[in-house]
Parts: sequence; structure tokens; C-alpha cells
Amino acid sequence: MDAPVTLRLPAVGLSEKHAKPSSTIDHSVATNDPPDEALMAQICQESREAQAILFRRYSRVVRGVAYRILRDASEADDLLQDIFILLHLWWG
Repeated sequence: MDAPVTLRLPAVGLSEKHAKPSSTIDHSVATNDPPDEALMAQICQESREAQAILFRRYSRVVRGVAYRILRDASEADDLLQDIFILLHLWWG
């Protein structure tokens, strides 16, 4: 019996000791890439390119969080895939 699973993640923040000054934060977004809001609007119009940009932008973070919670690389990869498939089905 397969039932949907909902994970509730605790808020995670950096202590001031570990936080980077705002001038040195790497946003990991190329200057020619559109903002997230524009990407979501394009995804609603079935843009594969926008989906690819969103995946490149967030897949590493999503997989990292999944791995920290699940402690299994294969399970983290599966969850990453499931999340982006759901995004594709929902907005694409």
C-alpha cells in the first residue's frame, strides 16, 4: 500500500559566526538567467528550458537536504527525481 509521505523540515539557519557577509554571498545564479518568478511563469507555459534552469539552480540544494535527512544517496536521488517530476506534472 503506497501512501503519500509529507516531510516537515525544521527551520535551518546559520549562526552569525558562520554567516557570510552579504557582499560575499554566492547566489549561484548566472546574471543572464531569469529570476525564479519568471521561470515559474515560463514553466506554466510549458517551457522545457525554464524547467532545466530551475533544475540546475536548485537540484544540488534539494539533493543535499534530502541526503542530510535520509542518509542514503540512492534515496536522496530518488526523492530529488520525484520532486522535480511532481513540479513538471503540476506546473508543466
